[in-house]
Amino acid sequence: MALVAAVRLPAASRWALPPLIRLRAPVAPKVPGTFGATAASERALDNPALAIAPDALRALQSGRGTRALAPLAALRASPRGPLLILRVEEGQIIAQAASVERTKEVVAALATLPDDERPRVLLEPAPGDIADASGPPEPRAGELESLKPVYIQAGLRHGIDWRVLAAINVVETNLGTNVNTSYAGAVGWMQFMPATWRAYGVDASGDGIADPYDPHDAIESAANYLEASGARRDIRRALYAYNHAWWYVDKVLRIATTMR
Repeated sequence: MALVAAVRLPAASRWALPPLIRLRAPVAPKVPGTFGATAASERALDNPALAIAPDALRALQSGRGTRALAPLAALRASPRGPLLILRVEEGQIIAQAASVERTKEVVAALATLPDDERPRVLLEPAPGDIADASGPPEPRAGELESLKPVYIQAGLRHGIDWRVLAAINVVETNLGTNVNTSYAGAVGWMQFMPATWRAYGVDASGDGIADPYDPHDAIESAANYLEASGARRDIRRALYAYNHAWWYVDKVLRIATTMR
């Protein structure tokens, strides 16, 4: 069965590790025989968007799995990292992206290929993924352990120490246990002013809605705002942009040092 363009991945926070991507050759090659696929696979071997493991490279150079590799010839490089070609199994390519976000990019790119060039795709949990297909537990207000995967993933995407995000959450709403609108009008888990939310709010849960009362969305948006405020260079000034008070900056960083 060919890949369907409407393929959706679970929300990023539901995966402990990026899933494996199993690629099978298109049902019908564009050109009878192997010439077209061979030329494309040769281009794929030189594609900087791919990182090919030594054993997989030897298998591909011997002619195994070339038709399954061919659709990756035009895959574009991404700042979210390469697509790792792990191995070749019975003519199939087993790959894994460097992040869940990159997995989504790869699947979306493959979905745009013409029908006769589009591989068949199967996503499956990575071996050792402690979350298996169901992912880590849902984040719960007041429970740091259930929220930690959300902080970690948002922090990795935006260059923010997860403990800083957790500390902001503690200061703002006590880990989501008090999400009442503030006297200044700030809302949600991470207490965004409405105008700031409109500028930096993102849908991290994958439900199509950027919701400040959704912990996935709120934490991701806080990381997004901090990065835009220069957190990769100066976390103190980024925190000051978040809340214009140096006592606030000191308090957040002090609490962050206690997070485990």
